[in-house]
Amino acid sequence: MLCALLGFAAITFFNVFRMDKYGISFFQMIIYYIFFFSFLFAVSKLFFAIGKIPEEGLSFESFKENLIHGGIVFYGGLVGAMLGLVICTKILRRDLRSSFDFFTPDVPLFHCIARVGCMLSGCCYGKKWSWGIPNDDFPGVKLFPVQLIESVCNLIIFIAIIVYTKKRSSNKYCLEIYLVSYGVCRFILEFFRGDKIRGVWGDGLSTSQHISILMVLAVVIEAVILCGRNKKQNGEDDKNVI
Repeated sequence: MLCALLGFAAITFFNVFRMDKYGISFFQMIIYYIFFFSFLFAVSKLFFAIGKIPEEGLSFESFKENLIHGGIVFYGGLVGAMLGLVICTKILRRDLRSSFDFFTPDVPLFHCIARVGCMLSGCCYGKKWSWGIPNDDFPGVKLFPVQLIESVCNLIIFIAIIVYTKKRSSNKYCLEIYLVSYGVCRFILEFFRGDKIRGVWGDGLSTSQHISILMVLAVVIEAVILCGRNKKQNGEDDKNVI
């Protein structure tokens, strides 16, 4: 909880210095936060319950118990936050792309700090590893520090997005950069996780790995569609010139 609060403080401090550039007031940012965390909490709980299906089977009682009393899942929180952003942007009548570009760097920054909290609390732990870090829940056993590795990955993604926005007059595609880079990192790191609570399906892949694949594919499909539109547009422009 402490690391989550530190992460929230970090993104708020970071956003205060960027509000003028994107034309967002402090009041609007608070409204966004309300939508973010409301949808984040609800959808992350839903994803947790879904992730428990491979382990406990498809039972309504079990699903309801996990939904109400279970934990939270990052990808669920990400989907919820994005949904909250879309709805809030429509209500505030702001540009959706600009809103995504403004808030996207918050995700890896917050996640970088929050993952440290996972390591300190002993959750989301890695597989047994002779050079690993001890875990209080497994006396005498050293575990791969997957939480710290993911924290570093998020920090690198955050820095990369900031460098990208600094070098370009337009900050388009911040969201796509994050989704692809984190999706690839998360897919790989899941192989080093030792906990089963994340839900491992019959094909040997976890719930997060399936979501990572879909997320990267969605961005690739979007890129193909945009390239097709640009080629068509360029072709029409060439005809007009002739």
